[in-house]
Amino acid sequence: MALLVRAVRIAIGFAVLLPLIAFGLITKDRWDQATSEAERVIVQETAVAAEHIGRVLETQESILQQIDLVIRGLSWHEIETSPAVQRMLTDFADRRAHVASVWIADEEGRVRAGSAAWPAGTTIADRGYFLAQRPADQGTLVSEPIIGRVSDQRVFTVSRRRTTDNGTFGGLIFVAVAAEYIETFFASLIRTEGVVVLIRPNGDLLARTPPTRAVQRLGPDSQLMQRLAVDRMNRPSGVVSGVYWGRSIIYGGERLYGYQSVEPYGLIASIGTNLDDIYEPWWRDTLRYGLITALLTLLLAAAGLSLLAAARRADAATARALDEAERNAAAQRRIDALERQNAITRVVAGVAHEFNNLLTPILMGAELLRERAAGAEERRTLDSMIGAAERGGRLVADLLSYIQNQFLRIEKVAPLPAIEETIAEFRAGLRDGIALAFEATEPVPDILTDRRQLQLALDHLLDNAQRAMPDGGTITVRLVALPGGMNGGHVLIAVEDTGVGMTPDVLAQAREPFFTTAAYRECPGLGLAMVSGFVGQLGGTLTIDSRPGQGTRVQMRLPIARG
Repeated sequence: MALLVRAVRIAIGFAVLLPLIAFGLITKDRWDQATSEAERVIVQETAVAAEHIGRVLETQESILQQIDLVIRGLSWHEIETSPAVQRMLTDFADRRAHVASVWIADEEGRVRAGSAAWPAGTTIADRGYFLAQRPADQGTLVSEPIIGRVSDQRVFTVSRRRTTDNGTFGGLIFVAVAAEYIETFFASLIRTEGVVVLIRPNGDLLARTPPTRAVQRLGPDSQLMQRLAVDRMNRPSGVVSGVYWGRSIIYGGERLYGYQSVEPYGLIASIGTNLDDIYEPWWRDTLRYGLITALLTLLLAAAGLSLLAAARRADAATARALDEAERNAAAQRRIDALERQNAITRVVAGVAHEFNNLLTPILMGAELLRERAAGAEERRTLDSMIGAAERGGRLVADLLSYIQNQFLRIEKVAPLPAIEETIAEFRAGLRDGIALAFEATEPVPDILTDRRQLQLALDHLLDNAQRAMPDGGTITVRLVALPGGMNGGHVLIAVEDTGVGMTPDVLAQAREPFFTTAAYRECPGLGLAMVSGFVGQLGGTLTIDSRPGQGTRVQMRLPIARG
């Protein structure tokens, strides 16, 4: 029947583990889906932005072509004085939201006609787009961002070169596009803390939503410009596009970016989205799946525990049947002894469990009061309560560990930090009138032990020492390396107190389980028994020296780890 109980326990483990594994796999799959969907959406949104910008520029190009056809063959005087030309320019500017103004300039940069009044005495001869179109035809050219001299707005121009019949430069037709219009359209594409930009091939920032004055041009070291440089090397002509993960140069923080070129104009539209917008649905799904997984795990665990209880009842029934079947005296004595041991185990385990249930609200209440304590004295008192409750919890764990004869988890351990940590924890709950000193002779080599059990053993020795000094005194902990010998040496951990000491009769029984004296009625009598068993399992030795009225010294010699 023990095999049945073991099989049920394994089944409970799988029942708890499988939903957790499924939850992890589903969460990972949803994460990958969220990432893929975010990249798909950013590509789609970037394509929409690039397409809209392309249509705006195509409209400007159409306007430039129409104006060029109308004024072809006209003199400058005719262009300046023609009501039809003036009306056409005004209509283009008034009927299209993205057009800030439309202008015609001569070969010297003087504006001869436009959709509004041009400031007297000013020219466009200093503008970059004029200087670029003057020596050679650049086709439809998108300029750098400028402040319009008539509108005083942020604009960029789309220009077309006029060429005379003999092939010389005959002036310029240009349209000023309002950056605000582009940014308003961009605002309809972005989500929380998102960003959309339109840049020239050299990094000039033509429009940005949300607007900023912190950056006017992207440098060649920016992630977007670096990716564009690589894309253009691999694909000198045609549309380039892509996505990448990077940090915002203005706001910081990780973002997902998409970009696409606007051809044949060479501009680049880019959209960046905040990670919270991407993964918020994933977090919601994860929470929902987590709750479902937790509920399913609890249900399976409850069912498993019910099966385990039934298996244990069957096991107990079998044991009782065997007891009845066994008639000889020797077998009967062994069965009786086993039943007594099992009964003690169940009683002790039940008491320990109930004691642990009592400690939990005490510890939680003390910690809550500690957070609300106003004075240092109150906090110290509550720290002592918390320390006592935590030691009580460790005592319960030790009791169960002793009853169940758990195996040690032996590994290389540095004893100095482990002992310092235990002393620091014990010092927090030290009784008034008791001093605690620690002496270590460094260097101290590593030992082979179970770190947690080592700390529990030391905690037991410290607790015994404190109990042995009802009127106060001093506890001294010493840590010394004892190298040499064929066995590779030992590390000595000694705990000394100035307490009442022990008589030879008491000392002879000190290591027996559940043995205690009148001075130790509040102690269950497991401490030295556990320490002795622990040291013996490690291949070490435990010595106890004590005399009435002269205190007690307990020494643990543990083997040094080799290699």
